[in-house]
Amino acid sequence: MSQISMFCVLYVERHKNSDMEKQHLKKLLLTVISLMGMTVTLAQNVKDSVSVKADSVAYERELEEVSVVRQRQLIKSEIDRTSYNVQADEESKTLPLMDMLRKVPLVTIDGEDNIKVKGTGNFKIYKNGRPDLSLSSNPREVLKTIPASMVKRIEVITEPGAKEDAEGVEAILNIVMMENQHIAGVTGAVTERISESGAHGTYGFLTTQIGKFIMSANLGYNHQNERRTRNHTESERVYGDSGNRLFSERWGSFPGNVLNGNIEASYDIDSLNLLTLSFGGFSYELDYAQKSNRVMTDAAGNLIYRFSEHNQLNPYQGTWNGRLDFQHKTRRPEEVLTFSYMFSMKQNSDYDHTDYVDGVNMPMTYNSLDENSKLRFYEHTWQADWVRPMGKSHKLELGAKYISRQNRSHTWLGYGEQEPIHNRFNHQTNVGAAYMQYMYTRNRWSARAGLRYEYSYMSAKYPDGNEQGFHKHFHDFVPSASLNYKISDANSLKFAFSTSINRPGIMYLNPAVTRTPTQVSFGNEHLGSSQNMNFGLTFMHVGAKLTYNVRANYLYTNHAISSIQYVEDGILHFTYGNVLRTRMFGFPVYVQMTPWKNARLSLNAAVHYRFLENRNTGMCAEGWWADGYVNFSQKLMWNIHLNVNGGGQLGHYPTLYSYGAAYHYYSFRLQRSFLKDNRLTVSLTAFRPFDGKMSGSLSRIQQGDFTGYDRSRQAQRSFSLMVSYRFGKLKASVKKTKTTIENTDVVGGLKGGN
Repeated sequence: MSQISMFCVLYVERHKNSDMEKQHLKKLLLTVISLMGMTVTLAQNVKDSVSVKADSVAYERELEEVSVVRQRQLIKSEIDRTSYNVQADEESKTLPLMDMLRKVPLVTIDGEDNIKVKGTGNFKIYKNGRPDLSLSSNPREVLKTIPASMVKRIEVITEPGAKEDAEGVEAILNIVMMENQHIAGVTGAVTERISESGAHGTYGFLTTQIGKFIMSANLGYNHQNERRTRNHTESERVYGDSGNRLFSERWGSFPGNVLNGNIEASYDIDSLNLLTLSFGGFSYELDYAQKSNRVMTDAAGNLIYRFSEHNQLNPYQGTWNGRLDFQHKTRRPEEVLTFSYMFSMKQNSDYDHTDYVDGVNMPMTYNSLDENSKLRFYEHTWQADWVRPMGKSHKLELGAKYISRQNRSHTWLGYGEQEPIHNRFNHQTNVGAAYMQYMYTRNRWSARAGLRYEYSYMSAKYPDGNEQGFHKHFHDFVPSASLNYKISDANSLKFAFSTSINRPGIMYLNPAVTRTPTQVSFGNEHLGSSQNMNFGLTFMHVGAKLTYNVRANYLYTNHAISSIQYVEDGILHFTYGNVLRTRMFGFPVYVQMTPWKNARLSLNAAVHYRFLENRNTGMCAEGWWADGYVNFSQKLMWNIHLNVNGGGQLGHYPTLYSYGAAYHYYSFRLQRSFLKDNRLTVSLTAFRPFDGKMSGSLSRIQQGDFTGYDRSRQAQRSFSLMVSYRFGKLKASVKKTKTTIENTDVVGGLKGGN
């Protein structure tokens, strides 16, 4: 504000004899401050003062009051993305990142924390423009361990360009961490969250700078206890050929711990060269304890068999990745060369033991089953990117990439006293890619066009010799284009076309057969990649008190990977195939408004239509559904902030065999900050306080070799307290290179989606 004060003093010096001085000064302040993105009100009283120094006379005007009545705009739209300014949101001080995502345009989160972007779960999560395997693998848990105060903005990349197009996603959710001016020192924060059930979480981060070296570290821990994770499910399967009915009911809980951490560092070699390093990941270990009953009857209701299960499952997953980026800027403005290397590792271990008791006419000869598996994933990626501006309006981006992936799985099944059956499966994928992207910006027009080529080689081996190995080659050309017209400073219209491919992961490919008394499941080693085409038309208005985004989407796929379900010899069978043809229309709307002083209301809503067809059998499914999510915040007396949010779904989300029913959720939060600079913040949250202790959802299987339903109920109602304390004054942050590695193409298995 010092620059504004100086400018106003000079203005007054030139106009101090004018009768309209006060009005001119007020108008000047309003104009200048509005350019900073704020609206102000000025007091009517203005004091005069005169100071004499040496042979000069200075005339000053002192405003008695300047008050900010509206924050900077939270939403920003660009040709390929829409961003949400987290730091401009007062509630970011104590909220976890998961709750902040509920406010972001085109992002929807249901009551069970399932995330969708642009109405689909086919998206990936990046951090600072880089893919983060730990976030994408288990976002529901990991995002709860990251405080929103560490995040600068959240970007929804609605039209991934040629650099990402083949990476198998329809959208990218990019979490951009804090970046500020470089001032030596140390800063950090500690946050503790506890609920009435005893579940709790602890989160903290620390940033420090020593000369040209900056390092940032964060750590999050979340504990979920038995009471908070209680659940009850029941299901029914009616076999079409015989009319037999299988009814299952299960009770259980899954207490456990989730740990998430990350370290980032940057070093300014000189003004043209930057080196960055990061390492992080997450791990979780759960302790499932379940009891269930299964009853099979014939069409007339006569008992065929009955038994109970006592199940103990101990899954563990650890995901870690490290990156090294070197960025070189040339003497040409905005020309950048980046060289990157990334290593990713993921490990899964499942130890599942089941005892079968209280049986009548049991359909198996064994009384226990052990299902154990170990999965290992290793990935090395090398990438080079070049950004070259050509004049004021043109920019060219070129890049090349090579990926080497190794997937190894070992499963073994033990049926009672029998010797375990072992199955080992190794899967290798090598991907070579090159892309070119052209960008044009002039006056109100901006455009982007790109082409990506990918060659992939996939091979499979069976060390046990149980199956014959195989290999495949794939060639994919992936075009993209978008055009944006800025109608005015507030309105813009954008058309975009994009494509993406999906490759099968190891769990979809692994042919190992898992048998239980009621079902059989196995992968399909003959799966191939699939390609998706997406068209979108978007209108966006960004105003002082009202911002809205209206979009029309169309997506189609002809050879998508789909689950295949059938009945054979009275047993349910599950596998996968490239058999699905998909057509999907979507009409999402985002609205953010300021209805009155110190209040903000936002709405994410959409109407969808989806058509599905199995190309081999001709089986079809279709349906309309709508979902909506509302967030309201109001600043009350004594600087208390109230937040109310809720949402749900109407209609039926269809899959080829089933559809999901309606659901809803809601919550209330009170928040207050204390101490100097609001360093201490306390919030109280009530989630679904007026519902019962257990709430649930329902889905119905409507066609295929069997029909039925699945109903689940779990602990939902909760009350929690969160306390956060910030310390230090450092405003430095780890620098980021302009580009880096992004791998997001695998569906199923260790690189699966959300």
